[in-house]
Amino acid sequence: MIKKYYITQPFIRKGNNNYYGICYCDGKRMSRKSLGTSSKKVAQDWKRQQEALLYQPTSARLEFSEKVLSEAVNEYKRHIGIQKNDSPRTLQAYMQYIDRFITYLKGQKKLVFVNDLTREHAQKYIDHLTNDLGAKTTWENYKFVRKMFKTWTTYKFIDSNPFVKQDGNDSLALPALDKSEKPFWEEHEIVSILDLAPKEIYPFWFTLAYTGLRFREARDLTFEQIDFKMSEISIMGKGGKPRVVPMCEGLKRLLTKEQKTIKSGNCFPLIPDTEQGCLKILKRVLKGTAFKKLGQNNHHRFRHSFASNLLRKGVNVKAVQQLLGHSSSKITLDIYGHLLSGDLHEAVKYLTPQNQRRKVIPFKATA
Repeated sequence: MIKKYYITQPFIRKGNNNYYGICYCDGKRMSRKSLGTSSKKVAQDWKRQQEALLYQPTSARLEFSEKVLSEAVNEYKRHIGIQKNDSPRTLQAYMQYIDRFITYLKGQKKLVFVNDLTREHAQKYIDHLTNDLGAKTTWENYKFVRKMFKTWTTYKFIDSNPFVKQDGNDSLALPALDKSEKPFWEEHEIVSILDLAPKEIYPFWFTLAYTGLRFREARDLTFEQIDFKMSEISIMGKGGKPRVVPMCEGLKRLLTKEQKTIKSGNCFPLIPDTEQGCLKILKRVLKGTAFKKLGQNNHHRFRHSFASNLLRKGVNVKAVQQLLGHSSSKITLDIYGHLLSGDLHEAVKYLTPQNQRRKVIPFKATA
């Protein structure tokens, strides 16, 4: 029996700002209860408490802190296997990160219990990763282990996370990342790609291009998630984070037309069942065209393009962040804040003064 918990404000348009807690069991909604609060922080605390009971139903905090570290990590492995709303490929990567950490722990005789791992041990593990792996893979492994310890601190199982910056301590030393710009298609290129799209795949690509949805979010989209009256799509995004994405008029017309044919259920029943099958169509369509530029051509590039073109048009980064479902605007800027040199030259024109000279009044000395 797999339980998952979510928080939502389903009646906010009717003036009811209260958060509700929803419990799903094996994919079916089992209960919904009002939390009696309009505070997101209080609602999130309720969700964490419920998840903590699932994660560690019998052990007290002291017992967990004294738990054998490798046993606690394996317990976390079982937990994410049933709780995370991620793709099989992502879950497979998580399992590799955990196995790598467990393998490292087996060679460290002094690291026995959860509370034995200190900041110095955290740095040694990062150095171990750096020696064996590339910079990007090292960062991925580090972020996963940091998140695992953050889960334990969030649920109050342990007091501090050795993988985050603490008072009086400097940040951990990590390898520098090559922050190359993400390739994207410009607006006129998106239009041309959609013109090349097969009839059965066109609505799917159009939705990706004009919403910034991730592949799985768009593939699993149903008509029940769309409010045509409000021109909004309700998404349960990565990590179980809900968000609302507005539809442009073109997309609204397209999906309204699709609904008349399909009626209900999945919006794109004619696309291939697998991501690889969809990707083959995309690569086949773009093969030999001018769109095959530096970088990979995949469905995520629609998302990159959506964000990049909005930022280039001067849309507020906070708005772009909310559309994409990022937890902070810094993440959005780090990934998508790549302006072309032409954009920069255009930007400074806003500060160019008018071509006028002030009349100079000669200075007259007084007696």
